[in-house]
This record gives sequence, structure tokens and C-alpha cells, in this order.
Amino acid sequence: MSKAIYDVIVIGAGIEGSSSAYNLAKRGKKVLLLEQFPLPHSRGSSHGQSRITRYAYADEFYVRMMVDAFPMWAELERESGENFFVNCGLLDLHLANSKTITKVTSSLKAHDVPHEVISPGELKRRFPHFKAGDNCAGVWDPSGGLLRADRALKAFQTVFQKLGGGHRICLHQGAITDPDERDKVEEDSWILEEVKRILALTFDNLENQPAIREYCMYTNTPDHHPYIDRHSTFPNIVIAAGFSGHGFKLAPAVGKAVSELVLNDTFTYNMEPFKLNRFSTKANL
Repeated sequence: MSKAIYDVIVIGAGIEGSSSAYNLAKRGKKVLLLEQFPLPHSRGSSHGQSRITRYAYADEFYVRMMVDAFPMWAELERESGENFFVNCGLLDLHLANSKTITKVTSSLKAHDVPHEVISPGELKRRFPHFKAGDNCAGVWDPSGGLLRADRALKAFQTVFQKLGGGHRICLHQGAITDPDERDKVEEDSWILEEVKRILALTFDNLENQPAIREYCMYTNTPDHHPYIDRHSTFPNIVIAAGFSGHGFKLAPAVGKAVSELVLNDTFTYNMEPFKLNRFSTKANL
């Protein structure tokens, strides 16, 4: 029996790995997608009912990626026959006259993204269910909404396999090197109490009890930007990790960026914020 030869092997079938495999397969590459757990599973960062999606970012480079991500999500819906995007709009709340609102609106204007700045008075009139303070304003992002996470992940994997991609679950015999348990909060009741407190301060008419309680891995980098870069010692390895809560909505553009790194193409996006060595520079004494 001859061994299969692949152009690219992607390790991890979460949303970023699945998007990367999908993008590479669309570009005609023979791709193998490896996953350590039987799919679907709830042991990573990509499962669950929903993730928010939006253009509204203070960092312009994320807005640029979302300019591509939104139509790419729509294309995936058409290809898979799966409806997973709910366009309910997104309200981004901040202190009025804050630098963050200025940065968000500046980034949106740079890419001609429709949006509206909502004053404290207008916020109370249009969104009376929010218990917004007198100094609370917002940016209305009409294109935003939510992604049905489990459906979106399945859509990437389904279309990837239709494109000829290989998918394997890795359950091997031999010495187990994974830890017995993942890092977790041993006592998490304080988290629930804090969420309940914040919701009570923010919303009227909500039952102060969780409807659904789920866990997922949440990986953060020091600056809350992901790593998307080529390994400095092994140039045939590309790393995409540490998405710090941003990753799901960006996934189609991340997959595109990873495919460009793998294939040594010209970059579509500004990749400087995602470099692996950005924390390695030494400060002057």
C-alpha cells in the first residue's frame, strides 16, 4: 500500500485550522486536516451555539480583515447550504467621547463601512432595554450579528472534504504525552456571580440565571492579538494560534492569510501585528 503524499498538513480542526485547510484546498492543494478528538467535540475553542461578528474594531487591520471575512462567510453559506449568520446588527458600547469610539469610527471610515455613532440620549431612546448611564454612547454596526458556531465549523469541514481534502482523527497507541487535564479555573462560581452582577447593571427584564452553561478554551496573548507567522527555525511550519477571543469572526480571512504564508504569496493583510517575534525585542536600558 503506497503512502499518501500531501502538499500541506494542517494540525487542529478548530475554526482556524478548518478555514486554513478549506482555503488551501480551494487553491488546488492536497491537504490533510488532523484532529486529536472525534468530531464534533467540546474540548477546544470553536464549539458552541454562537459567536459575535462585526466590523466595529478600534484596530484598522482587523476591519480590513473583516472586509473580506463577511463576503467569505456568505460564500461558505452558499457552498455548504448551511445558514449560520444572523444579521441582527451590533451595538458597540463605550464611554462617550472616549478614544476608543474615535478609533472605531476612524477604522470604519477608512474602509467605508456603514456605521452610526449613537449619543447617550439617543442610546436611551432607541435601546431602552439597556440601562445605559448618562456617559454611555455607542457605535451601531448594522452589518454585525452572530455566527452559529457549530454550524459554521461544520460548513468549513464539509466543503473542505468536498474539495478533496483529507480528514483524520489521530488516536494512536503508545505513550500518552498530553496532560491528564487541561488548565482550568478550579472554583468558577465567582465567574458566574460576576456575570450576573454585570448583566443586572446592564439589562432590564432578564432572569438573573444562566440559560445555558458551556466551557471552552480561551487562549490569550499578552497584547490580545494572535500569532500568524512562519516558524523562525523551521520555515515549512506556519503557526496560527492565541486568538484571544477575536478568532471566530476572522476565520475566513485568517485561513486566507495562512494559505498565503504557506504558499509564499504576497500578503493581502498587514501581518506585522501578528508576528511571533513581536515580544522578543529588548528594551533599552
